[in-house]
Amino acid sequence: MQFKEQVYVLTLEKYRNFSKAAEELGISQPALSTFLTNLERSLGTQLFNRSAKPMSLTDAGELYVRKARQVMRLKDEFDLELAHLVKGRSARIHVGVQHIRAPHIVPPLMMAQHQSFSNLEIILHEGPGEDLYKMLREGQLDLLFANTRGDQPGWDALPLFNERLLLVVPHDHPMAEKANKTSGPYPWIDISLFRNDHFVLLPESYSIRYYMDQLFHQEGWFPKDFAVYSQTEVSLRMISASCGVGFVLESYLSYFQLPKPVMAFSVGNPPVQTEFAAVYPREQYHSIQFRQLLDMISFLFSDLKKT
Repeated sequence: MQFKEQVYVLTLEKYRNFSKAAEELGISQPALSTFLTNLERSLGTQLFNRSAKPMSLTDAGELYVRKARQVMRLKDEFDLELAHLVKGRSARIHVGVQHIRAPHIVPPLMMAQHQSFSNLEIILHEGPGEDLYKMLREGQLDLLFANTRGDQPGWDALPLFNERLLLVVPHDHPMAEKANKTSGPYPWIDISLFRNDHFVLLPESYSIRYYMDQLFHQEGWFPKDFAVYSQTEVSLRMISASCGVGFVLESYLSYFQLPKPVMAFSVGNPPVQTEFAAVYPREQYHSIQFRQLLDMISFLFSDLKKT
């Protein structure tokens, strides 16, 4: 199955430059320009704004690219199923993982792949949680390691472990003494006690920010004094240096060595808990190798499952 039109437009969208796109496609720049002009004429609208540098997608172009990706995804599924039927060819799986978790997930995952799944090719994509969820929605990922976000219609999730959203404060913060002991590993504290503190937050595209915002919505207020940092380690080091308070997912505390200790508290009523899972499209074709990989992933994370 060939889809030259979609491939050409998606390559143009990738580079936003005729010469680079033409080079990748193995055609001349004039030929690619003529192709796009003829396509836009047949559609009755422009797909690209050529006056922008680099050229940008129009609204129609955004729609075309979104649908073209879906078409190409269906093509990939067809090719994969056909290859399995005809030649028993190896499977290819696109896997998404957040930057912060990659050092802790990728090595054991790839080790398992090399030892047990030589007929499976894993292509890794790293990025912020929101960006990876967007890639999953657009069909660019087969599997995503992420914290789930409520109802996820059209997706299935293999739960791997649960963890808490924690408020993190400097070790000598005066409000720390107001915390209440719990049966769990972290004391609980009323987050409203920190209403006037400086908060160190992460960008909205990060999974942890989703849970922060849910908590503040539940509490009915949002910090007036805050700063946003793009790296979790930077935010934790700021808190360690008594430059504010902030949040972290429970597992992240083991990722970094901080210069000074911090104190972590369970927050929310009920306390905020998240589920980390392997998320994948429900209706998409899944090869035998894919299902075997899910079993392996479940085994790899079995000792991390928490209540």
